[in-house]
Amino acid sequence: MGEGEKKPRREALADRSEQILAAAERLILESGALPLPMAQIGREIGASRALVYAYFPTMESLIEGVLSRTMAELERAAPPLDQGLTLEDFGVTAADAYLAHVADRGPILHIILRDKRNIAAMAPAASAYRSRILRALARRLRRDFQMTPKESVAFVQLALAIPDEIGRMVFRREIALEEGRALCARLVRNSIRAVRPSRSGRT
Repeated sequence: MGEGEKKPRREALADRSEQILAAAERLILESGALPLPMAQIGREIGASRALVYAYFPTMESLIEGVLSRTMAELERAAPPLDQGLTLEDFGVTAADAYLAHVADRGPILHIILRDKRNIAAMAPAASAYRSRILRALARRLRRDFQMTPKESVAFVQLALAIPDEIGRMVFRREIALEEGRALCARLVRNSIRAVRPSRSGRT
């Protein structure tokens, strides 16, 4: 087989894999839960269950594929960690990127990661990116606002709920995207300002 024949073959395999992952995402959004029947994914793309298993032998490998795809999209959209932004501006920019993703693609991460066991299904690169973002935010809170480790992690988790919930509202067409982005920015800024230490001591 020549080099010219190998490239189309690799592209065809990648396309089929993408079709399966896209179908899995649609079904996750429709059902709002996991696991998914592999046969149903096959029907979505006009293929057999056996073909789906050929690409993703287990439900865990399929979830890993969806998570990796989603985290890669978020990483491309998120602001660089070393951009020199203030904590407030970085929080708003990162929240806006996540809101835009949820508004466009739906609450994929929310559905998958509400079962903590699925976090273990993340590919190392996707898991490392998620941890890097969360750690960076928590570290800035500890440094700039003198929070304890537990306080900083709790705040980050609560703050993430803002773009997640507003993004879902936009996805369901309950509010317009620009209205949602403005609301998200205001809530994130106010949340960060609320925990900023006062000059006389911590708030």
